Amino acid sequence: MDHGSENLASSPGMNSPSASSSSSQANTLSHSGNEVYRVDVDWRNQSAYYVESRRKVWLMLSKRIRGHAGVDHMYAIWEYQDGRREELSASERTAVLRRTIDFVRDHEGVTLIPADPLILAA
Repeated sequence: MDHGSENLASSPGMNSPSASSSSSQANTLSHSGNEVYRVDVDWRNQSAYYVESRRKVWLMLSKRIRGHAGVDHMYAIWEYQDGRREELSASERTAVLRRTIDFVRDHEGVTLIPADPLILAA
């Protein structure tokens, strides 16, 4: 595992806002190209964090029936470990949503539907 992956897996400052995340897969890592990431899901607070090695994005979830839920960006802002914040580009917004949808489907068994389905058409 590379240094960035170790940082991602062990970084306490990059966990979800709730210490009692309902996700049993909170520390499962996924890979997309050179990127290593995870998604920390908190169904109780209807939110999730898409987490990379040194930054994260807050997402909102809305639980629906029959294994489906809605997903959208809360503020579309990268939060860095050093306290900096930076707006996501349009392509980053799309990539984060796609990766989150795939991760939650594979690890939580829930199909996420973006609030704006056209964002994934790009």
